[in-house]
Amino acid sequence: MNCELRITLKSDMCSASGDGFSLSIDTDVSYDSHGFPVIPSRRIKGCMLESAKYIGAQNIGGIFGVSGTSRGSLRIGNAVPEGYASLCAEADNSGKNAQQILALFTSVKASTAIEDDTAKNESLRFMRAVNHYSPFDGSEMVFTAPVEVEEQYFDELSRICRAVRNIGYKRTRGFGAVRCELLRAEQSCVSTISGKITDDEAVYELRYSIRNESSLILPGSSSSETADYISGTSVMGFFANRYLKNHSADSDFEEMFLRHGVIFSNLYITSPEGTAAYPAPAAVAKDKTQSVESGKTEYANLLTADEDSGRILKPLKSGYFAAGSEIKVQTETVYHHSTGNDSTLYTQTCICSGQVFSGTVTGKGKYLRNIAEALSGGVVTVGRSKTAQYAECSVLYAELRPLEQKQISVSGGERIAAVFCSDALFTDDCGSYTTDFAEVCGQLGIKNADTDKSFMKYKTIMGYMSAGNYKKPHIRAIAAGSTICFTAESVCTLPEYAYFGAKTGEGFGMVRFVKADELMELGESVSASGKVNAETDGRLTELLEKNNTTEEMRSSAIDYALSNRSALVGLSSSFVGRVLLMVRQASDFNDLLKRIDSVKTEAKKKKAHDIAMTAEKYKYNEDWREYLGTVFLLGKYFLRTADRKEEE
Repeated sequence: MNCELRITLKSDMCSASGDGFSLSIDTDVSYDSHGFPVIPSRRIKGCMLESAKYIGAQNIGGIFGVSGTSRGSLRIGNAVPEGYASLCAEADNSGKNAQQILALFTSVKASTAIEDDTAKNESLRFMRAVNHYSPFDGSEMVFTAPVEVEEQYFDELSRICRAVRNIGYKRTRGFGAVRCELLRAEQSCVSTISGKITDDEAVYELRYSIRNESSLILPGSSSSETADYISGTSVMGFFANRYLKNHSADSDFEEMFLRHGVIFSNLYITSPEGTAAYPAPAAVAKDKTQSVESGKTEYANLLTADEDSGRILKPLKSGYFAAGSEIKVQTETVYHHSTGNDSTLYTQTCICSGQVFSGTVTGKGKYLRNIAEALSGGVVTVGRSKTAQYAECSVLYAELRPLEQKQISVSGGERIAAVFCSDALFTDDCGSYTTDFAEVCGQLGIKNADTDKSFMKYKTIMGYMSAGNYKKPHIRAIAAGSTICFTAESVCTLPEYAYFGAKTGEGFGMVRFVKADELMELGESVSASGKVNAETDGRLTELLEKNNTTEEMRSSAIDYALSNRSALVGLSSSFVGRVLLMVRQASDFNDLLKRIDSVKTEAKKKKAHDIAMTAEKYKYNEDWREYLGTVFLLGKYFLRTADRKEEE
């Protein structure tokens, strides 16, 4: 069932990210790409587990799972400020960077250690914390997090949530006091799939795009690194899990997921313009010479490039390519702290949220009907740590249509490129996996391969079987991006793409055939956008404008104080303190002028009056008070500096 966790702050809170800025902030809060503070769901889940043990909950294993044995029914997302979707949409159009938005919700706290009743040397530390109260209306900050749990555990989980009283860094020192409550919620996201299945035996193709709403950690070469694409294996695992929730492991299940009756392609990054990219072909290179001359990155087709042109060409080794340009998947490094006897701080690389990935599912109509049913929920979870903080994606676009295998017409003697759009596994006559070039060409049906213009890459496929708790065998494979160039013997037609080799149901072995001179046009347009569409109320824009005005006022006050330093030094410290008290106690700007007029010494009264009048343009709001406070505080600092110089 779907629930919502509401976290109301009862004090300032620091959900530490493990990062910081030298000389300014030692411990920073967690925040997203827009600058809005977030509470990582792993942090929340850990606090909930701690509270569950404290109150003696009966179904801890069923709710939270048992490490290395079974997965719990609880799934929780990151906690974000209330109204997060509209705030993000407004932030996208504000033109402000993350630090400017973060400054609205946070403040910096200083602390020091005490030794022998005095501050310990070199112990001053600065920590950024989320403010107790909202910058919009002054009410207590509220964070919300999506929660999924089985109906039978709702009441017990609700009690556990109420037992959570503190979250985050320094929660035993007055920070992170919270009130948590679990509420029932309706299905938040439902996807509409266009197209219908009219023939169960006909082959259909489901094209879809998803946006990762949270960071993703996808199985890669190591446990701390993430892959930069969503593998067909992960996609197949998601759909198999969803199928078993509503059906048994029947013959259809075996045909779809065990015998590769359905092909789940890899999901690759999609450009902001809506072009689905493919792994960069090894036959595409950066033209270093042209890039320097034009001032922008230029690319060259190595299959048609003149070797004697004198240009410096550097083949693309990684990344993705679409419609003549390179696309990179945005990643970030996150910090985690494991507790227990082997507690340690470790880092993981993950894919940043808000990116769009596109792919296809191909199979008979009767099978794709079940796939579409699982996709209609609007949420896809892939990768590691599915129960907290990572793995959540939303469906942006899905379309069912009969499979139309496009063909390309080829003339005799024309050069063709076979581009591997996914890793490929080939077996020889003995059943062993092989990467032999001649064997690969034979299975692709290529007879006249040009070895000088073919670019091959290799990798080792590995993995882990969570169901059986064992590692999969390592297999040598042809890496995505490999390109084989060959010459057509006669007039013929070739499929635009086809699957070859083993494990095609998991997305392996996808090969696209293109004419050699059209290699740079690789890519496919999709109807998906990564932008979040949500109604906005303008409150963030209004707050940012107000903050800009305040910053300009402060800068003006500082500039005035610096340019009139001699006039401020001419006042006594006691008089500056007296005027500061007037500024704080005056009910409005006119009341301040009356108080200054009560000064008996004409020279001092005139100087104070002249300084006060520089704040007249701010008299219709409270900014005049902060302006004059800044000027006179700097005046006190100037006086102290002058006194020290006289003593020396």
